[in-house]
Amino acid sequence: MKTDNQRREFEFALETVLKAADSKIKTVKINWDERDMEFREAANTVTITYKNDYEIKVNVAMDSWKAIIRDVLKQI
Repeated sequence: MKTDNQRREFEFALETVLKAADSKIKTVKINWDERDMEFREAANTVTITYKNDYEIKVNVAMDSWKAIIRDVLKQI
């Protein structure tokens, strides 16, 4: 089971990687699926906001953090 701190660290790490890949990215927000009470790894979407306030939402209905990273990197 992932803790709130682990989720925040994962979100920070994902944001750091995405910003390194694309300097136009301003923020990254993971919209967690709170129904996943057992493992707390599932997410519904990842919202990426660019410096010009353009937003994209990546559907990442996944239970694996590796899958979330893979799908988000494919979309940017």
